[in-house]
Amino acid sequence: MSFNAKDMTQGGQIANMRFRMFGQIANIIFYVLFILFWVLCGLMLMYRLSWQTL
Repeated sequence: MSFNAKDMTQGGQIANMRFRMFGQIANIIFYVLFILFWVLCGLMLMYRLSWQTL
């Protein structure tokens, strides 16, 4: 393991970049799941109400 200052700061920057990339991907996945949840709730509500009103 190298304790060179350049290697230590570069490793920290790479780790920070990976955490930010993970955060962005997790945010996109959460957003898509949130939208799909509400679309599914809306479709289920429309389906159940259409059968009740017939």
